[in-house]
Amino acid sequence: MAEFADPRAIYGSVAELYDEVRPGYPDQLINDVIRLSGRPEDGRILEIGCGPGKATIQFAAHLRQILCVDPVPEMISVARRKCRGYANVRFVLSTFEEFRAADASFDLVISAQAFHWIRPEIGFRKAGQILKPAGALALFWSEDHTPESPLQAALDEIYRRLAPDMRAPVPGGGSGSGRIAERIAATGLFEPVTVHRYPWATEYDTDRWLKLLNTSSDHRALPPARKEGLLAEVRRAVDAHGGHHRMSMESVLFLARRRIEP
Repeated sequence: MAEFADPRAIYGSVAELYDEVRPGYPDQLINDVIRLSGRPEDGRILEIGCGPGKATIQFAAHLRQILCVDPVPEMISVARRKCRGYANVRFVLSTFEEFRAADASFDLVISAQAFHWIRPEIGFRKAGQILKPAGALALFWSEDHTPESPLQAALDEIYRRLAPDMRAPVPGGGSGSGRIAERIAATGLFEPVTVHRYPWATEYDTDRWLKLLNTSSDHRALPPARKEGLLAEVRRAVDAHGGHHRMSMESVLFLARRRIEP
């Protein structure tokens, strides 16, 4: 999958499935964003790439004003339905690059599993510019830390044969978070970045694992016949190893406060 592809072409048809099978985020991470951001009680919050509202619904009960931006109308439809009980949550159909906001207009900018879709030469600096002095940027992803196992070895062999450019990936796992701290620092707009890690685990049966793979941009980019053959072999491998795939995951939060100019 080419970097910075259009998510509208990838996720529009799987918004409901994405919401069904993608996991949310550890409660401690949500609590830490709220606690460490230092946002005022009535602060304005922007969420970039809300998708179907996996993180939005977790924040909605705690924050008074959340404006969510996403370019995929089907995703916003799901998120709006989930959050209909929260009058404090509003939605805008737009890419972040095209989203118009005044400088220093938000107290907190958050993005869950989505900021790698934003062009870095635009996203990091723009996020800093729309934050108020001492406002906070909170970016987080969930990454795969599953140890080697007979099932993982079997899956790796299947991907080597049928999709050599993919290594039995975890959908949404490890989506480009490696250089985040450096890119935030390079803007010159932020105080030093703090990094927080939250280990957790989850388990999928065969059917749900196949559904999860069907929400992956890499899998969705495969020609239909090739994808069908790949997923058929994945199904056989998971079934042969007990019909369950247990994942050891870690959510990683990058949090930085907007520098107050002297």
